[in-house]
Order: sequence, then C-alpha cells, then structure tokens
Amino acid sequence: AWTIGSGLIYNATSTDKVGIGTSTPSYPLTVVGTSSLEKITSSNINGSIFVDGISYPQTRLGIQQALSFASSTKLSTVYLTPFNYQISKTIVIPPSISLIGIGSNEETVIFSCVMTDATDCIRIDGVDTNGLRSHNNKIANIKMIGNVLGGNGIMTTVTQHGFIIENMNIFNFLNNGKAGIFAATNTWDIIIQNNAIRNNYYGINLGYDANNITIFQNNIDTNIYYGVKQNRATLVKYTQNDIANNYYGGIVFTDDDTANAPHNDNNIIESNWFENNASTTLGGALQILSGTSNKVINNYFTIKNGMYVGRATSTIV
Repeated sequence: AWTIGSGLIYNATSTDKVGIGTSTPSYPLTVVGTSSLEKITSSNINGSIFVDGISYPQTRLGIQQALSFASSTKLSTVYLTPFNYQISKTIVIPPSISLIGIGSNEETVIFSCVMTDATDCIRIDGVDTNGLRSHNNKIANIKMIGNVLGGNGIMTTVTQHGFIIENMNIFNFLNNGKAGIFAATNTWDIIIQNNAIRNNYYGINLGYDANNITIFQNNIDTNIYYGVKQNRATLVKYTQNDIANNYYGGIVFTDDDTANAPHNDNNIIESNWFENNASTTLGGALQILSGTSNKVINNYFTIKNGMYVGRATSTIV
C-alpha cells in the first residue's frame, strides 16, 4: 500500500481500492471532502462520449461524428455539455444510442434549429447490424428552438421503435403541418414524458398505425393547431398531461374513412388537465372523431373546453 500526506491519497492493494481524503476506501474510488471535476478530456468514459469542444467540437458535425463513433464502437450514450448548438442540418440518431444534455438550469444545452428547407432537426433512423430499426434510444435534457421554415423538431422514420423522449423543451417548430415531435407510420413502444412542447404547429403528431405509446406528464401548450394529432393510432395512453391553449383542439383523433383501417382504437385518456383549448368547430379540448373501445377517465375540463365524440364508440367515466 502507499499513502501521500497521511492518508489523503491511499491505495489498498489487497482490494484494489483508492481513497482520496480517507485511508479506508470502500469503493474502487472513494472521495471524502469537496471535489471538483474541472474538465472532461476523454471521449470515452465508461461507455459514453462527450461533445465538449475538446473530444468533439460543439457543432452539428461534431455531434454527428460522436453519434457515428458511438454506433461503430457499440457505446451507448453521447453527452452534450452546455452550449448553444447551431443546427442547420438534420442530426441522425442511430439505433441503441442516446443523446443526453448535461448541465444545471443555468447552463442549458440549446439546439437552435435554423433549417430553411423543411428538414427535421433530429431524426431517429437507421438499421443496426441485426437488421433491426432504432431501439433503446433516449433523447433528453435539450432545449430545441425551431422556426417557420424548418421541419419537425424530432422525427422518427417508419417502423422505428423502443425509444424515450424526456425532459425536453421543444418549441417554435411552426412550418405548416410540422410538429414538435412526429412519430411516423408504424412506430411503436414510445415513451414521451416530462416535456414542455409549446408554440409549434402541432405539439405531437402520431402517424398511421403507431401503437403502444405512453404520453405522460407533458406540458402541451399554445400550439397553433392541435396539441396532439392522432392518426389511426392504437394503444396510446395519455396520463397527467397539462394540455392548454392549443388553438384548434387539445387532443384530436382524426377521422379516416379508409376501408378496413383501424380507427384510433383502444386508447386511454386519463387524469389530464384540459384548459382553454378553444376551437371554432366541434369540441375543443378532446375530439374523438373515430375509433372504438377508447376510455376517457377522470379528466378535468375548464372553460372553453369540452369533448366531441363523432364516428366512434368510447367509454367515458
């Protein structure tokens, strides 16, 4: 064993443990007292990569290079240090890779999405070595700012599955028909939770045949068309969301007359708060225009709100 400064740094060779500020380390590294990690200088720490201006530049290209390296080396996570990243071309997240912002409330990871050609800011896409589409992805802790010329904030391509979008602030994706989050056709096993999704054209847009989706504890506010547009999706559960001030409706199950197509079946809308989702037509807050076996349970509707059930059969509690 060796010591420096009477146990300030101590190595217990019999157990391969190192102590700083203690002579009896309990873990591979035990620190007692105030510590400060001033600068991360490695690009690979415990299976993770950092875009910090040192390992990778704090640019769109730097982020894409980090994601590609993580994919090729079977690492799991790319972390973004606080910075205002200028994003002028789509960031593509490959299968099984997470993109996570780090930093305090005062030090925010910001994506200023400045596309001018209707392309998306982030796209979940790709096929892994086993031929599977994206899965086990997470996008978290990023503030995304769009404009009126770009595409969706986050888009999944068709048949992607198994990903989480959480703790995001997504706003100003205002191009006609675009959304803060767009889950495309045949996507499934998605969790969208604890996000602020504000002032987009659509807040969330669920594509045809999307299924098994959880939308939980989001603030979906002030979107200029619908808060959520659902197109023939099934097994979607909306729980404890604050849905307010969306101009043409809070949650809208669109009507589709396609022969033999599923029509927004077996969904649950439970314990949500609907407030001031004014609409010039139909019901405002919740519009179920198609579907069967849906359940509407214990939701709260305030002034200028209501529910409209069109060509659908639903259980309302």
